[in-house]
Amino acid sequence: MPIIEIGGSSAGILARKVENHDDLAAWVDEAIAREQMRYRQIWWQWLRNIMAFHGEDDRVITEDLRVQPRASPGDQKRLEDIYINFVMPNVRSTAAKLMQARPILECDPAGSDDDDILAAKAGDRLLKGEWLQQGLDDVDMRRMIWMLMTGTGGILSHFDRTKGEEVQPGIHQGQIVSVPTNMFKLFFEPNREDETHCRWMVYQETLPRDEIVEKYEESYFALTGRALELPLAVTTKTDDVADSFLEAAGIKGTGVNDSEFLPVSLLYHLPTKWYPDGRYAVVCSRKVLYEGPYPYPFLGRLPIVLFRETLCPWRIYGETSTTEVLNAQKRYNRLRNQEDEYHRDNLGSRTYVQEGTKVRMSALRSRKNLIIKYRGEKAPSREPGISVPGTILASIELARSEVQQSGLSDVSQAQNTSGLTSGRAILALQAQDDIRLSLTAQSAEIGYGRLGQNTLLIAKHYYTEARKYRMVGQANAGALFFFDRAELGNTTDVRCRAGTALPMNKLARQESVKEQLALGILGAPGSDEALTRARRMLGGGIADDIDDDVAADEYVSERENMIMSQGQMMPVSEVDHHLLHLKCHLRRAKAPGIRDNPELLAIFVHHKREHEMYLNPQNPTAQTPGQPMSEESLAPAQGMAPPTVATPGFQSEGPSQEVAPHITPEEMA
Repeated sequence: MPIIEIGGSSAGILARKVENHDDLAAWVDEAIAREQMRYRQIWWQWLRNIMAFHGEDDRVITEDLRVQPRASPGDQKRLEDIYINFVMPNVRSTAAKLMQARPILECDPAGSDDDDILAAKAGDRLLKGEWLQQGLDDVDMRRMIWMLMTGTGGILSHFDRTKGEEVQPGIHQGQIVSVPTNMFKLFFEPNREDETHCRWMVYQETLPRDEIVEKYEESYFALTGRALELPLAVTTKTDDVADSFLEAAGIKGTGVNDSEFLPVSLLYHLPTKWYPDGRYAVVCSRKVLYEGPYPYPFLGRLPIVLFRETLCPWRIYGETSTTEVLNAQKRYNRLRNQEDEYHRDNLGSRTYVQEGTKVRMSALRSRKNLIIKYRGEKAPSREPGISVPGTILASIELARSEVQQSGLSDVSQAQNTSGLTSGRAILALQAQDDIRLSLTAQSAEIGYGRLGQNTLLIAKHYYTEARKYRMVGQANAGALFFFDRAELGNTTDVRCRAGTALPMNKLARQESVKEQLALGILGAPGSDEALTRARRMLGGGIADDIDDDVAADEYVSERENMIMSQGQMMPVSEVDHHLLHLKCHLRRAKAPGIRDNPELLAIFVHHKREHEMYLNPQNPTAQTPGQPMSEESLAPAQGMAPPTVATPGFQSEGPSQEVAPHITPEEMA
């Protein structure tokens, strides 16, 4: 087998050579243990943030990163501490604002030629289809919560052969999968400024024992010639830390002592001069279950993208405002408890009785009144309680403002003291709140661009057959399109449109609709069509009626493209959006397999001429819509014999039954 450089010293993976799988498994465990020691302070702060988010700030984090109660249950019940959680609403409101606007990913054409521009448009459709098919809205929300609480959130993109549509019983066509990563179980090459500079990465996941055996038993036998035997339980430090988080969240842990689950380590190593093919290994219980080349050399980097709340160029984790809110929150809660203690000690009035007098406490008007016994004949007067000094109240207000300034303070609430009702005035104040998110949004846009580029490259490499994507618009209008990797050409660059990760509230969208109506973008100003669209868009706030109408025509045109690609003619309907249909048919006609096939190209040309007849009925050379194809219309050039066009019946839209025989190592993960 190829050799791998390994070592536990500062030289890292290039310290010494490893020539067997046992040493490889030992290096993976050693690398995880070494990085755990480096992450101790980071994990400790992460746990503090997560405890505060879940309202468990009264717990203590021990040196071994376990979570313990600060006091016994009995003492905890006797405490009457005031606890107000500012971390949770800060994180939730920030995540909600960032999720209001879905980032727009765009492919940059490789050149200025028409083919490059069409390839970029095909990439745009692919990215949109993958975003919806993978459910990346939910993935991104979970990633965002990690980012806001810990400073860093990651998304791991890989190709899974067991996902996607089932082309044959038990055989799937494969699918790109993007999952939010647990930052407690992610280890990079040390002393790197950014994940794009790291040469290797280890990601741990906890899987059931039976699933591990099902996935890796054959590959383990191929490597060693022995049957795979796994222990009942293996405890790791990363499982302890992850369970600490789950315990604080009120969720049962993954079960580090549960015999049904085991930690699995996935090693990704980029190609280097020592191993030109890179390295991908699956390790569990100090056994290498699978070992092979790095499955994504075309990416040029690891298949993971990190998102940081605050840019921090000298480390792979970022700063989070949660830490600042946590410190301010503790100060505020401490002052509130001091105020409550002062209130209990001084605000209650005092009652004086003669010494030896029996006092029935239930007869007192307030149980908090203090009973003070005295000696003497004359009874002293009743003394009222002392009011709370104004300095304590001022300190409480100062601490509350510190909490707001350390997190996302609502500028609109602070400045809209005169009760402004103007939409533009309120919008201007809310825009000042959103400006605070600009740095986070800019950092996220960089990550979205990398994620889109990973998706594009993986699809270009693994999507060997045509794929069908179904999408539903916001007004329940369906859209269907087919993707072929040949359509991408040389397009590989993806960028996130600047500003699209910033939130846009409902009022801002409504103001945008009003401006579009005034400019005539929605139609002729004052026309029934434009007013109808404006009313529907204003009512929903985000329902783009025009896009849904376009999606319906694109769905029909793509179905026509599919049937005509099989050699069957399709009639043109009067209700078609002819200009949009022409663009869709021409785009398909220029694709490989159609443009270089004279018979199929003739069918597309005839269909195109029928649409042109509806667009320009005065053209004397245009063919009458619905007229059967003549030899002249079928012939692509003068002197060429008319092709024989096959006209099979309507075929199923299902994927091709052919499956690529090549199985990548990633499906084993």
